[in-house]
Amino acid sequence: MAVRYTTAAKKAPNPIDEHVGRRVRMRRRMLAMSQGKLGDALGLTFQQVQKYEKGTNRIGASRLQQISHILQVPVAFFFEVPWKRFIDCPDRRLRLRFKRLKADRSVHAN
Repeated sequence: MAVRYTTAAKKAPNPIDEHVGRRVRMRRRMLAMSQGKLGDALGLTFQQVQKYEKGTNRIGASRLQQISHILQVPVAFFFEVPWKRFIDCPDRRLRLRFKRLKADRSVHAN
């Protein structure tokens, strides 16, 4: 009998991780900072910064705190969502996830 090895299926990045990564990239570019310079400040390689920005690797809470300090923004900046962008989103799951997030925010704001 032959031994079968299965390979793990590639998981798609979580939409929230992708969003946080896009916000890191946006702010880094606003400051005209390279991935290498951000990586040096964090003690990481530019490749790791790339993975964070693509959402391939999740950013831990302490690392996000470091990034917010370096990029001179509050941690909440990375979670801000331009809601208009998700109104007509073709991905139903993503659209529902952000609608729930928006509803939670409005409940906590009152």
